[in-house]
Amino acid sequence: MVVGFLQIGKSATRQSWTDPRTSMSLVPERACYLTGQGLYQVGTAWFGSRWKRALSIYGAATMNDPSAGKPAYDPQQLEPMLIARQHAGDVDGMVALFEADAVIDCGDGRFLRGREAIRDYYAEIVTSGRKFAVGEQRPALVCGDLALTSTRLPDGDVTSEVARRQADGSWLWVIDRYSVAWD
Repeated sequence: MVVGFLQIGKSATRQSWTDPRTSMSLVPERACYLTGQGLYQVGTAWFGSRWKRALSIYGAATMNDPSAGKPAYDPQQLEPMLIARQHAGDVDGMVALFEADAVIDCGDGRFLRGREAIRDYYAEIVTSGRKFAVGEQRPALVCGDLALTSTRLPDGDVTSEVARRQADGSWLWVIDRYSVAWD
């Protein structure tokens, strides 16, 4: 069941249309649909009257996103939630996907530790207008309370992340490496 919609890009070749309930302009072929479980699935179909809410990345309308501020109960949800929140400009929502003492290897020689450093880094990215690319996510490898997630980005880089199951059953990243390749 589709309960939401997230526009992840603009198209110069296809006509956009407006959802009459939200007055937001949408482009179907660059769409990411949100299921009731909070999973983002790339799709190309027009769901018409089945839409309940819409979120445009070109406005910071994160309140229309049913997953905004909600935890991930599957480690596979972390990557699409990070991208959706980054595209919406929701820096605090991005940071909320990491444990308090998480480590990020940015791939440029910088290592970030802790939510404050991660918040500063993501605020810089959001302010710059740079958008994370949607890649091909591999199935998570789960062992007990740990999960290894990985995504091949459109430029060929492969990310790797380690998530840990929290006491409430949600998952948060503890390690995020933006590229496993060495230059």
